[in-house]
Amino acid sequence: MTVCDAPGKVYLFGEHAVVYGEPAVPAAIERRATVSAEPRDDDHVRVEAEDLSLDGFTVEYAGGTDDRPDVDVPTPLVEAAMG
Repeated sequence: MTVCDAPGKVYLFGEHAVVYGEPAVPAAIERRATVSAEPRDDDHVRVEAEDLSLDGFTVEYAGGTDDRPDVDVPTPLVEAAMG
């Protein structure tokens, strides 16, 4: 199993301004995001996000990159995540 983590960040100002090429001031915070990955015996990818505010968010995917995963959450959330 591989485990990686990274610090969270906040923008003190300018978060949306970077979209237009303007400067922003980000800062790392003590909260961390952690992800773990382990190989499976099939060609599926399964994502479980137990700590998100989406109750029981789980995605299981097996297919090419042109297909959309079968996700048990409202379509607008899937579209926003894949956008």
